[in-house]
Amino acid sequence: MPTVQDQLGFALNAPIPFFLTLVAAAIAIWSVIRWAYQWRYDGKIEKLEAMLKLAAEENRIAKDRYADAKALIDELEKANAGEGVKDTVTQDFSKLRLAIDSALKANTAVDDTLRRGAAFTASTVGHSPFVHSATATGV
Repeated sequence: MPTVQDQLGFALNAPIPFFLTLVAAAIAIWSVIRWAYQWRYDGKIEKLEAMLKLAAEENRIAKDRYADAKALIDELEKANAGEGVKDTVTQDFSKLRLAIDSALKANTAVDDTLRRGAAFTASTVGHSPFVHSATATGV
């Protein structure tokens, strides 16, 4: 059985096959790690992107509804201003306007929070030396 010194001598006497074997082993290990990383995190990145798209769409819908509600309130205030509306109706309009404003702010806050979380996650997950993910860079 050859000793360690004999094996080291064989490797040093044939440096090209030895280094080619080392390079091949390094590429194989790198490929396995890269595949495992993609398998593990690409699904999470895609799910995060889907959540961002959904939040953006919900935010857009909420802003459209906000604009419609605001226009309706303004129209009703103008229509009732000439009739000498009581203070209670004016107060109700003010309460309604505040409720709509707070709902819009809450929706925007959720959207912003999701974006910050996605940006943080994408910066920690998507920028690996193993994988260049096109999905992570678009977040």
